[in-house]
Amino acid sequence: MIQYTPGQTFYYQLSDAIDAQDFATLETLYHPDAVSLSMSTGQVFRGRKAILDSFKRAFQIGGAISSRAVESLVEAGGAVCVEAQLSTRIAQMQTYDIYLLQAGMVKQHVGGLISPRPPIGRKSVQGWSQAKGAALYQQYWQALAARDFSTLANLYHPDAISVACSTNQFYRGRAAIIGLLKEGTANGGYVKLNSVESFVESGEIICVEITQTARRVSELGPVQIDALMYDVFVLHAGRILQHFGGAIAPRGPEIQQAAQEQMKRLIEAARDRGGKLWDATHPRRYPWG
Repeated sequence: MIQYTPGQTFYYQLSDAIDAQDFATLETLYHPDAVSLSMSTGQVFRGRKAILDSFKRAFQIGGAISSRAVESLVEAGGAVCVEAQLSTRIAQMQTYDIYLLQAGMVKQHVGGLISPRPPIGRKSVQGWSQAKGAALYQQYWQALAARDFSTLANLYHPDAISVACSTNQFYRGRAAIIGLLKEGTANGGYVKLNSVESFVESGEIICVEITQTARRVSELGPVQIDALMYDVFVLHAGRILQHFGGAIAPRGPEIQQAAQEQMKRLIEAARDRGGKLWDATHPRRYPWG
């Protein structure tokens, strides 16, 4: 008999209720004061009634929403992070969803589209919002660009967690997270923010879709990846308590494959020069999720 984790049990129950348009079950899965943020529309739904009404509108347009495949499901710190393939009568979709649970019910939810992307016309955010969360997010990227690890450490709560949803990686504690960031920027490596594609904030939740460049330097040369990513920060007392991130395009496995192909080319070039080689298949951690 298959034993499901609490997060898997929750998600499969939620998926079945959505597929069956079972509002009685959906009502038991959402906290009365739940908040749901949509990165694809920029809307924020406050309260269980508003969230259930949004489901009703979605069913009226597309019919049942069926989960076809779960690409990634990570449980961490009372959260369930899912990347999945869904279908309606009018579309096939890839989505990401982060459910923050309280007593088994959704208290906060962030959802977005991996594919198809939102309609043309939603452009990159011009400048930074004056919202409090935008200021913190900007400070985060400024500190990362400057390799200012003291400021970065101050932005994270001591008990922070960081989850790379697309690659099922999980880091617990501020020290482990800062150590990973240091590793990613060693020897001239960096992660650079190129543009903010969308930004939604509600209370202590900051949700952002960005384009970024991640560069990792080995003794054979640099490996560089450009990607569209999503970031979700959950704050506590003004510090990052939970950080969830993932890849929109290219996808997580595609990023890993691209990195491996670049390493292979570096190895071939080093071989042609008679340089020192290493095993490119050795597991490594990269600053992309």
